[in-house]
Amino acid sequence: ISGYAQLVAQRKAWIDQALAAGMGQDGKDPRWSGGIAVGSFAFVESVQHGLGYGARGRTIVEYDGSCVLREAEAGYAVILP
Repeated sequence: ISGYAQLVAQRKAWIDQALAAGMGQDGKDPRWSGGIAVGSFAFVESVQHGLGYGARGRTIVEYDGSCVLREAEAGYAVILP
């Protein structure tokens, strides 16, 4: 990508391609709606380190060719005494 106009055009093409592929339920890609950071492992790891204490409880998960920084999934089981 050699300039801003080409970047804008490429971004639009990526979005159109993702929407045409029907990413996830209702056209949503769960990486973007459920992740704090999405991208290469190095990028996601740098975001995790940048969050510092705020990243506790969040793990890097590989998902469909990219990495996602997510919160740990919590169970919904009811524990009764």
